[in-house]
Amino acid sequence: GRWAAEALAGHPAFAPVEAPPPGSVRFAETGHSLGGAFYEYWRAKGGLATFGYPISEAFEEQSAQDSKAYTVQYFERARFELHPESPPAYRVQLGHLGRQLLAARPAPEWATRPVAAASQAWEGLRPSRVRLPRLGVDTAVVSAGFTLGQWDVPRHTAVHYWPIAGYPGTVGNIIIAGHVGYRGEIFNRLPGVQPGDEVLVSAGSQERRYVVREVLTLLPEETWVMAPTRDEVLTLITCVPIGVYTHRLIVRATPAS
Repeated sequence: GRWAAEALAGHPAFAPVEAPPPGSVRFAETGHSLGGAFYEYWRAKGGLATFGYPISEAFEEQSAQDSKAYTVQYFERARFELHPESPPAYRVQLGHLGRQLLAARPAPEWATRPVAAASQAWEGLRPSRVRLPRLGVDTAVVSAGFTLGQWDVPRHTAVHYWPIAGYPGTVGNIIIAGHVGYRGEIFNRLPGVQPGDEVLVSAGSQERRYVVREVLTLLPEETWVMAPTRDEVLTLITCVPIGVYTHRLIVRATPAS
């Protein structure tokens, strides 16, 4: 929403209002009001957490998709369009901001190719291998989640926790865990890691380079290291010491660039 609104800087609808129109609510955070069908949709479909605050008043705008004029309103993460001719449940629709952004900032060619299955769409994003060259760590990575409240950790590979983890090349905490204690496998050599070590993560046809910034030893209940992050962070996790497994070794790395 904010990105698309940049092209409309100076439009009167983006000027804050001192008082909301009758039947509307004014948000002091942005100085804009929200009412009518747009307010009902905003409230029913997730409100602030989903769309953010309104950053304009409602106004008429020509659609880039069909060249028709619609009453619209911009939000921090969306643009609402009013379609009064549609059934009540569909009178407010989301504008095609994704199409506009893709036209202005084209994605890599591989990302726009049609796929045969939904799982294939993620193959270019999911981490598939992690390597620490100095230590000789080199293991495949699969995606997994939880079963009955317990982490799923494959025995023969490392695991990327897709329900909460980020993806290489994007903002977020990329969480990859693996066992120790099995001969020649996975993260056995990870306890020898040092700040400054190189970590290479493969995703699709790309290999991203990270540098270890800190090494921590924590208790299992200290799960803050798995929380989302505002920047791209790689978090490697295993159990230590080998044979006892009372603590967790946490390796945090950031992009080399």
